[in-house]
Amino acid sequence: MNSVDTAALTLAQHIKEIQTVSEWAEKMGYKSGKYFSRTIRNKYGKRPKELMIEIRIELIRECLRDSILYRSNHTNKLLWLEY
Repeated sequence: MNSVDTAALTLAQHIKEIQTVSEWAEKMGYKSGKYFSRTIRNKYGKRPKELMIEIRIELIRECLRDSILYRSNHTNKLLWLEY
């Protein structure tokens, strides 16, 4: 069983194959989804599904930033993102 400290990193590294909290718990080596959920809640202060959504959104933002930077570097235009 992997440490809950690495849960967010594990999800980010396997984002394409982990679609559910159960799959995430299994990837982390937890036999009990309920125990994994409780452990995540205690560590991060939110439900695993909420954390999954936040991590997915952050990865999408990074992809968009990289895409915009790539285009701006190759078109000699300065593009700005506002959040």
